[in-house]
Amino acid sequence: MSKVLDGQVAVLFGGGGVIGSEMSKALAAAGATVGIMDLSVEAAQKVVDEIIKAGGKAAVFQCKANDEASVEAALKAVNEAYGRIDICVSSIHKQFVPEYVVNHTWKYWEGHIEAIKIHMYICKHVVPYMQANKYGRIIYISGGMCRRFYEGGSAYSCVKAGLNAFSKTLAMEVGNDNIMVNIIAPGRIVDESGGLTSERANALSEKAEEDPMDDICEAATGHYATANHVAQCVTWLASPSCYNTTGQTIYVGGGEIMPMP
Repeated sequence: MSKVLDGQVAVLFGGGGVIGSEMSKALAAAGATVGIMDLSVEAAQKVVDEIIKAGGKAAVFQCKANDEASVEAALKAVNEAYGRIDICVSSIHKQFVPEYVVNHTWKYWEGHIEAIKIHMYICKHVVPYMQANKYGRIIYISGGMCRRFYEGGSAYSCVKAGLNAFSKTLAMEVGNDNIMVNIIAPGRIVDESGGLTSERANALSEKAEEDPMDDICEAATGHYATANHVAQCVTWLASPSCYNTTGQTIYVGGGEIMPMP
């Protein structure tokens, strides 16, 4: 039985992380051959082993994402191994602890700004492979804090909003090549038991417990997003069915974030 992504090749930057691993497994389950682009080979290999055990196809390509030559070489290796690159998911952003502006240092900001360099390198070097085949799907994993704001989150929110604009502009540049570029901005990500998955989210949760009225809204569905919810959205955006949908930001969070029309 054919699958929606049969014959396609996907690269996932950060595909061995908490959310990245779910995205990697979901794309493989949909039929894609998955290249996990990660500096940590050991963590990524565990995900690859799970995919192969489940009958999928995957491999690790070690990559230092903040090094342009490393990104270029890793993408070249994927193309040489599989003959094409159809899907690219970029989700790399360092974890952080909220910090008030008056306590900021430039070093604190550099950890966030590095994400701009990484995403630019990825897009710069993956687009030509897609243009060669007149087909591609690029998905940037942003964050709900590009739209809703918390004390201590200024650097993160600023960079995410800027990369959203970068991705939307890229969508305009490559649309005629049948390359769709979209953004997923998750709200709070919880694990299946309801626990929060990141240090940042835990810090925000503790703050919300101290001041419940600080929350902008609760999730309309009654529960926040899981990594699997994000992965399922990625699978659709990566599919051929996502034709003529580009430059869009999708908020995955059970209705936690609802921008005005």
